[in-house]
Amino acid sequence: MSDYYQFKFDFGLDPYLPEGAASVFQALAGAKKPTKSSLAALPEAVREYLSTPSLLIGGDERMNGGVPPHPVCLTHQPTADETAYHARTPEWHVSFGLSVHDDWYGNGAFTLPLAMMEIVGDNGLFGVEFEQSGRDRVTHYYREHEDLLVVRMGAPFSCSRVPPLSGKSVTEHYPDFRQATEADFRVESLVRFTPADRARMYAEAKKMLDDLMDE
Repeated sequence: MSDYYQFKFDFGLDPYLPEGAASVFQALAGAKKPTKSSLAALPEAVREYLSTPSLLIGGDERMNGGVPPHPVCLTHQPTADETAYHARTPEWHVSFGLSVHDDWYGNGAFTLPLAMMEIVGDNGLFGVEFEQSGRDRVTHYYREHEDLLVVRMGAPFSCSRVPPLSGKSVTEHYPDFRQATEADFRVESLVRFTPADRARMYAEAKKMLDDLMDE
């Protein structure tokens, strides 16, 4: 049975990227393909992912259940110039969500958060991931200076919603249901990826995709 991975990204665009980087997201926000010159302003690892409004669905809406991809949301925000005490702050805030088929996820899309990390302009949380059919685990992605922190959390959300037409209460529909408590939300693991780690994973994913295309 096929499944889908859900990604939600929300971050300030790195203000130290070359001029033109924001125009990639301005194009995507209008459901248009970015130009090659604007994509050149982004790190190589992220260019392919952002080269089309279809993002990770390979330009094929059938891989997304026949639903056209939602456009990126781009918001202008107040900025502060660099001083000896703090870095320049992002001028643009980017947010988007996408649904990735498990085949595409396994063939390289799992590196998407690592790629996004390359253009995140602030420390802190910038992405969330969960499986559509088994939401008892949520993965959070954080930037901590040059490192990516991947925090996997147990979260008790594997039960489906009660159908309103059933006329039943939650306990009638799910006899074993119990309300979530603080103890149910727990950190399962924390993994740190340095820039060298991310470069290695990009290379492995690219080789995997190249081998797949050669078959």
